[in-house]
Amino acid sequence: SVVGFDNQEVIANYLRPSLTTVALPFRQMGETGVALLAKLAANRNLAPLQHIVQCPLVERTSVRLPVPAS
Repeated sequence: SVVGFDNQEVIANYLRPSLTTVALPFRQMGETGVALLAKLAANRNLAPLQHIVQCPLVERTSVRLPVPAS
């Protein structure tokens, strides 16, 4: 299997086989970043914050099961 990152659909679909990628939810990342920044601006004594954003796998034809060893 071959996997790319960032889910650039134009590139992923142009390649043969089409490239499986990991999608980055840019809008959600931006909204989360702004919300965390607003919390920090309101209270500079906040402990460090961490937020996990799901990055889904977009399976295309570049992914398959391994071929058994001969």
